[in-house]
Amino acid sequence: MPRSASRRTALLLMIALAPLGCASGGSPAVSHAAAVTPLAAPAKPWDQAAVAKLAAELAKDCTHLYDEWYREQGIDPKIGSGDEVRRFQLEYKLRRIEEQTLSLSSELAAGKGRAETTPSVEDVGELARDARVILSQMYVELPLSKRIDAALAVWVQVLPYYGIAPPAPLPPPRER
Repeated sequence: MPRSASRRTALLLMIALAPLGCASGGSPAVSHAAAVTPLAAPAKPWDQAAVAKLAAELAKDCTHLYDEWYREQGIDPKIGSGDEVRRFQLEYKLRRIEEQTLSLSSELAAGKGRAETTPSVEDVGELARDARVILSQMYVELPLSKRIDAALAVWVQVLPYYGIAPPAPLPPPRER
C-alpha cells in the first residue's frame, strides 16, 4: 500500500474514532478504561466455582441499585445538582450495572469461562466507577455510593482470576 494511502487510512480512522474519546459537548470523557489494566498473566489460577460464587455475590450487591436511586433521590430532579443530563446518565449506568452483574453471574453459573466473561467483568468495573463519579458531581453520594463501593470491593476480588490489575481506589463518599 502506498505511503499516502496508509496515512489517509490512519487519518480516517482517527476521525471516525475521535468521538469515542469525548463526552457530550466535545469535552474529554472521563475514562476509567486505563484503570482496568490487563496483567501479563492471571494472579490466581482459574477457579470456575470461586469466580461464579463471587459473581453471584456481586449480582446480589448490585440488585435494585436503580430502585434505590429512584426511591431516595431520583423522584425529585431538583435534589443534588439539578443536572438532568447527569441524572439520566446515572440512571442508565445503574441499570447497566444491574444487567451486567446478573448476566455475568448467570454466564459463569452456566459454565462460561474467563475469555467469554472478561468483557463483562471490565464493563462492571467501569460502570460502577462512572456511577460513583456522577454521584459525586451531583453532590448526592450516600448511601448509594456505599453500596457501589461494596460492590466494587467484591469486583476487585474477581480481578486476579482474570489477570486484571485493580484500579486505584476512589475517594470515600462524603457525608451530606
